[in-house]
Amino acid sequence: MIADIASGRSVRNIRANPAVCVGLIAVFPQRGRKLEGMAEIIAADQLGFATLVEPLLAKTGGAFPIRHVISSK
Repeated sequence: MIADIASGRSVRNIRANPAVCVGLIAVFPQRGRKLEGMAEIIAADQLGFATLVEPLLAKTGGAFPIRHVISSK
């Protein structure tokens, strides 16, 4: 899951084409992973948002408003 805290363009792109690729890199060991799949946008007014956003808010301490959760299907 990815929290949308300021990703308006990403949300628009995913709505237009839900096929996504996410790159994850561990800087010091110089290793990474590429994740590919279909994304789903879950908005604050959708069923299940509160459950999905809870662990993300715990990580940030509530410092950032989360507008959407981006999840893989």
